[in-house]
Amino acid sequence: MNNKYTIVLEEDPETGDLMLPFTDEILADVGWQIGDTLKLIENGDGSWTIRKVNEDPETNRTTD
Repeated sequence: MNNKYTIVLEEDPETGDLMLPFTDEILADVGWQIGDTLKLIENGDGSWTIRKVNEDPETNRTTD
């Protein structure tokens, strides 16, 4: 799967925190769910890759 999406950061008006608003369509397409841990990887060209971090339930260690 090599789908690319452009998502515009949104700012929380109360806290000023930045948010990435993933749509239900994107979550379903990439197989993510609310509560998943994601890793941000800087590509060096101004873009970023986001990957799900997998956790081994037996060891509680993460793999990616």
